[in-house]
Amino acid sequence: MKRDELARYLDQLLDASRVRDYCPNGLQVEGREEVAAIVSGVTASVALIEAAAAAGADAQSTSTSPGRSRSSTCISRESGVAFVAAGHHATERFGVQALGEHLARTFGLRHRFIDIASPV
Repeated sequence: MKRDELARYLDQLLDASRVRDYCPNGLQVEGREEVAAIVSGVTASVALIEAAAAAGADAQSTSTSPGRSRSSTCISRESGVAFVAAGHHATERFGVQALGEHLARTFGLRHRFIDIASPV
């Protein structure tokens, strides 16, 4: 798929702009135009970016932006791996919902996710 199509899809799916995050969200490093493999993680660390490049990823998506880390941004650019920051609240709400649903199924509990916007 096209890199920009992926970035638009994530923006729409996650609605990250709904919550003012502490760092910018969206496409941070352009990288390759075509994306066939993507890596996701929870941090914009150098280790994740290097692992994404070593795994042959064309793009990576995390909850946070590499913008605060010059070395992360440079390594992402040099490797040609596109970088999409999808927002803390936007990405993390899926994980806690899935955990709550899993616990409900496993233990016969009632589960309700309460979406309270948080910028961190």
